[in-house]
Amino acid sequence: MGNYPKEEGFLYMTLPQSTFNLKPHAMLVNDAGGATEANFAPVSVTAGCGQAINIVPPLAVNIHPVNRCAASGAVAVSGEVKSLPAEVDRIWYQVNDSPEVTLCTHCGKDVPFSFTAHIQSCENTIKVFADAEGLEEPAMNSQQVEPLSVGDEAERSCLARED
Repeated sequence: MGNYPKEEGFLYMTLPQSTFNLKPHAMLVNDAGGATEANFAPVSVTAGCGQAINIVPPLAVNIHPVNRCAASGAVAVSGEVKSLPAEVDRIWYQVNDSPEVTLCTHCGKDVPFSFTAHIQSCENTIKVFADAEGLEEPAMNSQQVEPLSVGDEAERSCLARED
């Protein structure tokens, strides 16, 4: 038996660190049985080391590159939510499984963000989310970070993973 397309699904890609302009399109079967090509708005996204990105068109959360090994228990995080033509309703972040921290509501279009994340003594996942009216799920980008403890095995381990 052949494989048949499903009404929804995911596309996973492993990309090198860079900025990409994704131009999604699909070939769809129309009611007459023919093919119709659907083109969607381009999405600009920046992929950094150790990041996992969930793009929910038209939203894309871009986190500016952060060193995987942090020199202190606080990490400066900044970036932008690309959203045109949509208005971003809310941007928030979460460190590991800690409570959500709202950065803005009724944020606007193509919104920059910045905050200081306080991290724990182990590996941490900093997640930034954005949502807009009518979306089934928020867009998300995550960054792995861990504190750098000078002179111990953790430092060597952290630096080895960053290379």
